[in-house]
Amino acid sequence: MKRVLIADKNQNRLASHIAQSIGIDLIEVETVRFADTEIKPLIDDNNKLSGSHAIIVHSTSRPVNDHLIWLLLVCDILRLKHVKKISAIIPYFGYGRQNMYTDGLQGAGYSVMRMLESAGIDELITIDLHAPALQYATISMKVHNIRLDSFIAECIAQKYEYKDLTIVAPDKGSAERAAYIAGYLNAPLIEGFKERIGVDNARLLSLSDTCKTERALIVDDIIDTGTTVLQVVQAISKSNVNCKIDLFAIHPVLSNNAAQLLQNSCIDRVWVTDSIELDDQQLFEKLRIVNIGPLLVKALHDLF
Repeated sequence: MKRVLIADKNQNRLASHIAQSIGIDLIEVETVRFADTEIKPLIDDNNKLSGSHAIIVHSTSRPVNDHLIWLLLVCDILRLKHVKKISAIIPYFGYGRQNMYTDGLQGAGYSVMRMLESAGIDELITIDLHAPALQYATISMKVHNIRLDSFIAECIAQKYEYKDLTIVAPDKGSAERAAYIAGYLNAPLIEGFKERIGVDNARLLSLSDTCKTERALIVDDIIDTGTTVLQVVQAISKSNVNCKIDLFAIHPVLSNNAAQLLQNSCIDRVWVTDSIELDDQQLFEKLRIVNIGPLLVKALHDLF
């Protein structure tokens, strides 16, 4: 079955890397935007799609709802063009943090998974779901959640030449990943404890230990507003004024003025992946972007 990659013309950097590495066609979707904010994806495929395996590459990042609707509309167009199979690579899965409502019911993340299933997606590949249980939300759609624990550990081992390093988990949710990386590097581990005080805000309560090494590396899956991680940075600096601090976050959501906050902080470097294609306002001097294209190419070879 012929494979074809599909990507938004304005969000195609990762898709282009995958297409060139595998040697398959990339069809870029032109998206018309109306004055009332409706969108209309246009796919000019020259009859390449009929009977094919269409692989959409598209993160549902900010603006999350626009990207989600785009994905659903593209799936419908592909079905109308008689593709035989639809797969989706969604490196950053928007709504991935909404796994539970306060009354104990399944959260919006489950609803979005079922929407994608209903849209006709047969298989979905994503990177480090914030709530891993979401990969079991569907019946007919297979969900492959690629964990980057070993990738991050190897990346850190290559980029950091010094050994005097402490790994820091900013909260309980990031502790398992941080513990793996600390074990891989034979480095000490510090865990943060926080409480949620709003939809987008949290308060750091304490750290499990003081940082006694020359450098600390905070490891998390998402950097959103940046306010929580900067509380961790402040706590580390308070206990060790000479400690140099870096951050490795998989998904650079970078909402509001996060880029400016991070640039103006005492953090040395901010490592992220290209799971989200950033705009010019989200780029800053301290930012370092790691390419996950080879990981996704390997996943496609292994799965398809």
